[in-house]
Amino acid sequence: MPSSSMCRRRGSITPGRLLVALLAASAGGARAARVRAAARLSAGAHRLLDGLLGAPSAAAPPGPAEAAAAVVDFLRAGGAGGGGNATAAARPACAGFLARSLGGLNESWSDVQLEAALNSTCSERALFTKVVTNGSAEHLDCLSFSSRLARARRAGAANGSSSAGYAAVCEEYAVLVSKQGPDESSTELAAEEEAEAGTGFIWIVQVIFGVVYYFTVVSKYPVVKEGPEAIPEEHPAKLLQDQNELSSLTKVSPTNCMLSFCCPAARASHTFHSTETLNYWISCGIMTCFPFWGTCCALFIANSCTPMNRKLGGEERNVVMSLVCTWCCPCCVIAQDAESMDLLVGVKTGVCGVTQAEN
Repeated sequence: MPSSSMCRRRGSITPGRLLVALLAASAGGARAARVRAAARLSAGAHRLLDGLLGAPSAAAPPGPAEAAAAVVDFLRAGGAGGGGNATAAARPACAGFLARSLGGLNESWSDVQLEAALNSTCSERALFTKVVTNGSAEHLDCLSFSSRLARARRAGAANGSSSAGYAAVCEEYAVLVSKQGPDESSTELAAEEEAEAGTGFIWIVQVIFGVVYYFTVVSKYPVVKEGPEAIPEEHPAKLLQDQNELSSLTKVSPTNCMLSFCCPAARASHTFHSTETLNYWISCGIMTCFPFWGTCCALFIANSCTPMNRKLGGEERNVVMSLVCTWCCPCCVIAQDAESMDLLVGVKTGVCGVTQAEN
């Protein structure tokens, strides 16, 4: 009886033993899956190398879709060469690969099925995207490409010459590739690089101008302080501040307009500095490094949260209106404040100097 009880205990399946068994089976399955995936990857790599090198394949693709994918990938990888001597050297390997891939298909697959598969794969993988047509009959689109390959397969099956028609297709495709223009990705990359170079050049010009402008204009400009007496209602600066930013542009001098629209960081920083709102170098650095939101945020804070507008003859702007104006037309705000400051202190701001205004 004790021995029978012991046997039952030994033979019983506990939850712990079941969990261990499941984990072991899972690990074994994962290892088997990795082995199968590695085998498939290795086989795929060998098939690609065989195709590119013109080596015979162990088995033809089982259907038109697989054959079309193999042909298109082979041509995209440069299997047809690039024209001239390269085409002559690559033509036998290219023709042989096409013959094995398409000529080896079972006769039950019709030309219509093959053309449909070739055309679909050619379009999906953009076989001719990089080939630029010169308007002549030499250009092959996916439809004619598919039709020519199907005819080459049919001719090979009829006369027993399995590679003659394929060689013509390889040669024609190689000629097209040799005449191709710059591909779309290269053109886009060149355009992006050109735009970045232009942006970098403009940034450097802004920095250099900001430094020169400080020593030639800002350092010689009088400081605007808020006096104990209010600015008279008929003062030109106050009248200008009473207008909206857009309409005030008609009263702004050409120099201030040019500086506000072409060099907004330096011109706005000049106003901040001369009204003791913010240091020139700090504000100019922020607006130069962050041209849009840095400028808009600085103008919004200065116009709605500081006494700068009162010093220029206006009033602190409503938060909503200030936000709209500074984000929709920051250069208009800069120009209005710049001209108001000139009218208030009686000077004219130049590109590289400050002169007294004529009465």
